[in-house]
Amino acid sequence: MSKIIQSSQYEQITTEKTNNISKYILEYVLQDYSKYCVSNQKNVIFSNSSNIIEQNTGSDYNVKINPFFAIDITGKPIIRTDQLLSNISIPTTNPRIDIIQAEIGYTDQNQQSRQFIDPVTGNISSSLSYIEFALNATISIKEGSEAASPTAPNVDSGKVKVGEIFVDTTGGINTNDIYNVDSEYGEANTGWTAETSVTTLLVQTQNHRQDTVLDHPNQSVTIEKLNNETISNLRSFSIPVFEILNSTELVLHEITVPASKILEVKNMGISVPNGGSPVSNLIVEVGSYSGGFSQLLNTNQRNLDFSSSNEFSATTVVQFRIKNTSGNDSDATAHFVYIIKDA
Repeated sequence: MSKIIQSSQYEQITTEKTNNISKYILEYVLQDYSKYCVSNQKNVIFSNSSNIIEQNTGSDYNVKINPFFAIDITGKPIIRTDQLLSNISIPTTNPRIDIIQAEIGYTDQNQQSRQFIDPVTGNISSSLSYIEFALNATISIKEGSEAASPTAPNVDSGKVKVGEIFVDTTGGINTNDIYNVDSEYGEANTGWTAETSVTTLLVQTQNHRQDTVLDHPNQSVTIEKLNNETISNLRSFSIPVFEILNSTELVLHEITVPASKILEVKNMGISVPNGGSPVSNLIVEVGSYSGGFSQLLNTNQRNLDFSSSNEFSATTVVQFRIKNTSGNDSDATAHFVYIIKDA
């Protein structure tokens, strides 16, 4: 828990308090570090909980705010150290979208007896005095306007938006009414209706990767979509532009899946040069070969992800092909992305 020193007028200064001054200086260092190395001019938020905001019972209008760490665009750290139960007011006529917002907060903590000297009389007295502040984020709920199709209000200046909540006139706050921060790279948060990218989810450092886009159209294959095993076993290749005659099919790549492994196709695509539109029956395909070719996947699109029915088992001979039955000779280029992983 981060703390800073406080001292009353005419109070005797102790070693404990002078030591705490150093802690206060450290917070400024942390603020600058957060601003220039982590925050990067975005509000970011991190929590060990999968959802910072959770429904309470599913039938009432209370939500639980779990502990979190946030950084506003100035680099100021905002820390919530314990769970908070917050009540949402019930709309009267139409639904409403509220936002949960947070700002830095201080709470008096740790009372100790201290002596005080009257500057006029010199009399000495003693009383309890707080010697520390606890940094614990102040949480507020900003209500939107009731409407048939409501939208959330904008976050207040100096505060970090934590999430949006759809508030109906009956039924309480359910899990599907709560929209937490889920954008890892400053893209729109799922379900948000206003200032959709004002807050970004900060993941653990060991899992945090730059939003590097692989060399495929439309940025559809990105590093953050692939787990560690995928990244370490990623294979890809592309084919330069060439002419493929009508009623022709070519094997571009062939591999036998190693023992105890699985080959999993992630993405492939075909493009016509000079911005041409996809051509029907001019396709790339992948399948198994055993005395003949058996197609598993195919596409005539520039870029297509695959997440199911896309695996080949150990010892299978896998071929990547391009086939033209469009009725015309055509120029084309193609790419394939696949991984080989443990079975």
